[in-house]
Amino acid sequence: MQSFGFTTKQYYGAVSSEHISGNGLGWDRSGLSGTGGVMIHHPLADRKMIATYSVTPASSDYNSTSNNASGDYWRVNWIQTNVNPFRHGIPENASSGAPWINSQGRVIGVHRGGYTTCSNLTDDSWAGKFSSSWTGNGSSDARRRLNYWLDPAGTNPTTLDGRQIPLIVGATTICFGQSILYYVLNAPLGFSWDNNNNLLNLSSPNTNTTITVTPDNNLSNGSSAVYIKNSSGTIIATWYSWVGPPIISSISGPTYVQTGYYDRTYYSNFSGGQPSLYNTNDYEWLLNHSTINIFSYGHYANAFYFTESSYYVTVRAQNTCGWGSKANLIVYAYDSSRSLSYPNPTSDVLNVEVGQSSSSKSEGTSLTYDIRLYDGQGILLRQTSSKGGTVQFNLSNLPDGIYYLHIYDGVNSKPEIQQIMVEH
Repeated sequence: MQSFGFTTKQYYGAVSSEHISGNGLGWDRSGLSGTGGVMIHHPLADRKMIATYSVTPASSDYNSTSNNASGDYWRVNWIQTNVNPFRHGIPENASSGAPWINSQGRVIGVHRGGYTTCSNLTDDSWAGKFSSSWTGNGSSDARRRLNYWLDPAGTNPTTLDGRQIPLIVGATTICFGQSILYYVLNAPLGFSWDNNNNLLNLSSPNTNTTITVTPDNNLSNGSSAVYIKNSSGTIIATWYSWVGPPIISSISGPTYVQTGYYDRTYYSNFSGGQPSLYNTNDYEWLLNHSTINIFSYGHYANAFYFTESSYYVTVRAQNTCGWGSKANLIVYAYDSSRSLSYPNPTSDVLNVEVGQSSSSKSEGTSLTYDIRLYDGQGILLRQTSSKGGTVQFNLSNLPDGIYYLHIYDGVNSKPEIQQIMVEH
């Protein structure tokens, strides 16, 4: 007896929770193939194709053209699919594992292989029988049998019809004051609607194929959802929406930057979901309350800093309900010839990025920097040397107060002095 594998996947909760629906295929383990059917597959891992057969599949062994009533495989050859465009959707490499579906829409086997190519359209192909997988080809390990997974109650069904998966359809953005209608496709008997607490249900009874909801004006912007539950109260379909204008909670990007012709990228971070959830149709990025030197690309922007200063990067987004609130980020720009110390104030580690003096730039020399930290009485507390890059001083055990960072470049007699605040 030849062996072949199968894989099962169990879904928990709502299959259509991402605004996607579909059909669950049925199956037939009777050992009777019926006449005619299709295979849905991805030949050579390409786009989906449909291969069609019109014959009654023959029972055989794998790679055999002789019939065998006790064989573990179905054998067919393929015809042109009678759907425009009229093509042979023949299997090729990477088609293995695709279902063979009979004319009743039930899986009868899983494709293993064959000899069809684009220049040989009608040769034989083989699929492992669903009926053989039902008992795992006689496997002593119950987990290798389909009946272990598909018939846990032991009712021993011969066939199971396919099932359409429920799908909710409606708006993805709801503005305050609006009443929005949602409807469900493929709803099972005994279903009911439900919704989260920032929506008010305006419909009665709660078992029609439609529901009308409106935002609760006592609550603020946020994610919302309507649900379909089965007769047991389990959620089987979900539709997510956003109530009100979009909320950008924060901005991600560098906060200590060098001046010059270097663009820095900043990203908007949405509250409660991704940008697609908000149907966002516009963004406004500002640098110090102006569009100069900042260039918007939707949910991200590039900014340029030409002078030493502190800057405010600001963004807000718009959907059909209007403009949302602004998110801000403070950015510190410094001259690359000067050193940068951050965070300042600090309560723990002080980072010192040593700049390169103008004299060393012009001469092309490599300097060794002497970096010292003094208190207000001129007592030396920390000292290190560096040829450039970033050094760190741990200041966690220093009392709150003002300290002074001296940076000697070995060329100039006077150090670069910065005032450092320690605050715990």
